[in-house]
Amino acid sequence: MYERTINTTKTSNSHKFITTFLIIIFAFIIYIGYVQFVKKSYPPYKMFDKEIALVAKRYSIDSRLIKALIWQESKFNPNAQGAKNEIGLMQIRMIVVEDWAKVKGYHIPPRGTIFSPSLNIEIGTWLLAQHLKSEPCVSYKNGIAIALAQYNAGRRRAFSWKDWPPKDKLATQKQIIDGIGIKSTQNYVRSILEKYKSDSF
Repeated sequence: MYERTINTTKTSNSHKFITTFLIIIFAFIIYIGYVQFVKKSYPPYKMFDKEIALVAKRYSIDSRLIKALIWQESKFNPNAQGAKNEIGLMQIRMIVVEDWAKVKGYHIPPRGTIFSPSLNIEIGTWLLAQHLKSEPCVSYKNGIAIALAQYNAGRRRAFSWKDWPPKDKLATQKQIIDGIGIKSTQNYVRSILEKYKSDSF
């Protein structure tokens, strides 16, 4: 009788273990399926559509260009940090934050707040707009390539490159990119424009 009770207890415990194990496996499968569903339904480039649409309208910039720039800068990771302390989605530097705050008449926000997607996209798009809507970008047929080079390298550094931008205001994007004085910036501008033209967003 005693041995039968022990065997029954062992069998019961074995069944409980198997049941628990199967529940865990089932839950894991459901979780993986849910993760895949979320990835397909909400790809990274759609996560910030609302914020991007607002600033795109505010600064009259194609939202697809903003997305292409964000893709290049951070692959849509709002917590991204650059080697030179660039912050967030659009890899903003604090010196740009200070300029933005001064122009807008705001207090300079703390560094930690720049990781906020809405604020980061606002400041980054503002900076891009400054380049796009000023000389020499507005005078060139393909001024967008010039603006992107400035965004990456900085305005002062960009205009220190010899014979850049080309004198011809009708210069092609390729001619503008090929004249950029830093290889990494050439690749940066080329990559964004290819993504922008691909209409993958």
